Amino acid sequence: MIAGYPLLPDVFDEMVDAQGQVREHWAQLAAHLQSLGAEELQHRWEQAQRQIRSLGMTFNPQDETGEGSRPWELDAIPLVLTTEQWSTLDGAVAQRARLFERILDDIYGEQRLLIEKLVPPELVFMHPGFQTAYHGLPTAQNRRLVLFASDVARGPDGNWWVTSDRTRAPTGLGYLLENRIVTSRMLPAAFRQSHVLRLAGFFMTLRDTLHDLAARSRDNPRTVLWSQGTSSPSYFEDAYLARYLNVTLVESGDLAVRGNRLMLKTLGGLLPIEVAMRRVDDELCDPVELAADSTSGASGLVEVVRDGNVALANSLGSRIVESPAWLPFLPAICRRLLDEDLQIPSVATWWCGHDDARKYVLEHLDTLAIRPAFRMGTTPTLRADQMSKSERERLIATIERDPRNYVGQELVVRSTSPVWDGAKMTPWFTALRCFAVACDKRSFQVLPGGLARASSEPSELHNMRNVGQRSQDVWVVSQTPVEHVTLLGGQGKSLSLRRSGAELPSRVADNLFWLGRHVERADGTARLLRTLLARLTSDEDDDAVELPALLRMAVELGQIEPDYAVEELRRSLPPIETVLAETVFSEDAPRSLYSTIRHTLRYASTVRDRLSVDAFKIIHEAAAAGGAPMGRQSSADATDVLEKLQ
Repeated sequence: MIAGYPLLPDVFDEMVDAQGQVREHWAQLAAHLQSLGAEELQHRWEQAQRQIRSLGMTFNPQDETGEGSRPWELDAIPLVLTTEQWSTLDGAVAQRARLFERILDDIYGEQRLLIEKLVPPELVFMHPGFQTAYHGLPTAQNRRLVLFASDVARGPDGNWWVTSDRTRAPTGLGYLLENRIVTSRMLPAAFRQSHVLRLAGFFMTLRDTLHDLAARSRDNPRTVLWSQGTSSPSYFEDAYLARYLNVTLVESGDLAVRGNRLMLKTLGGLLPIEVAMRRVDDELCDPVELAADSTSGASGLVEVVRDGNVALANSLGSRIVESPAWLPFLPAICRRLLDEDLQIPSVATWWCGHDDARKYVLEHLDTLAIRPAFRMGTTPTLRADQMSKSERERLIATIERDPRNYVGQELVVRSTSPVWDGAKMTPWFTALRCFAVACDKRSFQVLPGGLARASSEPSELHNMRNVGQRSQDVWVVSQTPVEHVTLLGGQGKSLSLRRSGAELPSRVADNLFWLGRHVERADGTARLLRTLLARLTSDEDDDAVELPALLRMAVELGQIEPDYAVEELRRSLPPIETVLAETVFSEDAPRSLYSTIRHTLRYASTVRDRLSVDAFKIIHEAAAAGGAPMGRQSSADATDVLEKLQ
């Protein structure tokens, strides 16, 4: 499989050196893959893909219609790094986390960076995410950043560059956890023999840090993971992390402010929350002080934070430093705040708010990527070399009209790593996201691994949501055996049983009720339609006594028109077999089996942190089996689907 692996010109390849030889730290995995053979590797990869689909592992949300839901794409081959290579990234990411936390302290505190003119005031006051309400807000344990991430790329010379930083709510931890589980099951022998560093220690630190943020009940604080809900592209990850960290998954509707405390609405009444791991945008957290037009958030939350009655991770206002306009100023800021040089440089960036930088960007427009200076969403990157003459002129006019809103960035030449194309390895461009978590004494612990993404087009890797990407597990391999660490309780620990139903969030209880109703309805509908179709397509007499009773039941359940229950009228209507097939497959009929199963999956998605993995897999597989074959909706197809659901 490795023979014939192509090298791209002027690109660093992670597996093979310039002479075409497999790098030493890849040798063991490469030999294992060679011994498996292409057929066996393809078989295991297909099994892994089926496992991912059965788990409902998606990046886009499971919305009302089920459209737009994209399965998570995991490649068969992990990205392999040595502990020596990783130590470079480890130190650099921890340094950037400390730096950005100090920058946030300054922005919302003394603002020495502005006074000393190390930062243009536009970077702070022009940013759409800046709010005066954030200024002076206290932070629990003086930690503004609990989670931090940097996106890195390796250049042609083998050195690393940071392409962007994430300080609000970095996405990827849940996905990389599932990547590790699936890949280690797909390649168990290679995983054991390679001495791959474990991930669980990082999540233990995250759990402990969240507990330490609590001002009250620090032995067992009520900690929640605040999600944007099923509309969030990363809702799968939110539910996955909540289950893994053993915290309550909540949405804005579950929260209320009473008595200057953030409260959780439960069946037993309002319960105080000590710590909220926030996945909601800064400006959507409080419609009273931040975004008056927002329908989400908890009204009065900022005042609760101001009085120190709840800890947020990450702190409000942390998004402001995700802006790429900060990158050209980081070297000087790092020397000022940390008395250190940046261990890994950022990709070359020019903020057009400075005359010299704007002039450079306009003169080198064809060799740069143009991006918004103030990152607030998924605005696409602009490439002048891919534009028509008129589009290019409009871009230049836009930059000159308001240059402070744009940056020019050097085009990143990324390294390649092998991916599996079904028959052989092929090189794809690679992006790596590294994560850090706050720990003791204002320091950070870096995850020994990360979220690797691969694409045949390097430009697709700037945005995590682009189609055509694959994810890879990241193996940091050691020369010596590694300690086994797990968040699961040991066998020697006793389990104290207690009734906790009263602490169930009201929204969750409501969704569980409707989930049960839809499961019951889907089961009853499938049983009835299966029996009806079997009876109608059998060789027995159509005038058997049970047929009218079955038709009346179908009428009462709203599956067919009432006229079918009257023998004289039934003869003038379309064949009942055709109507029953439509009852199984119709996307528009509210009581069709397809619609019922689709709504069952929707309710299951809203409470997936409360369901066992097996229960969610059964519902997800039922939803996958309940659709019509492409372009076909005959009674035979309906019978086949109903048999699969049995």
